[in-house]
Amino acid sequence: MAVALFIFGFSTRPLWGISKIRATPSWTTICAAISILAFAVLIFLIDRKGKENWFKIIKPAGTSTLTCYLLPYFHNAIFISLIGIHLPLIMRTGVAGIIKSLVFALIIVLITGWLEKRRLRLKI
Repeated sequence: MAVALFIFGFSTRPLWGISKIRATPSWTTICAAISILAFAVLIFLIDRKGKENWFKIIKPAGTSTLTCYLLPYFHNAIFISLIGIHLPLIMRTGVAGIIKSLVFALIIVLITGWLEKRRLRLKI
């Protein structure tokens, strides 16, 4: 299925282009193909090879999802809006920006895990 979606997405690129903003069929089918492949890899690693411990560090993102989702908004409200701390542009763009984003996401998940251990979670 992923291969078929990749073929469709890349073969129709000349018609619509690949645009997230316009949600073109090329973009959506390529993203669906990537999602299917990622899901298949995770199924293989976790169910077939028993490597669930590899993902223990990010478990709080799945068990306290709402808390993990909202923590960056608190960070932005406190550090950016109230205190006015901004990272330099070089740290927000390019490879450095990607690395910063990955580290920030991991910190948010770790804080969520720390809060979860203290039984502080948001629920609907």
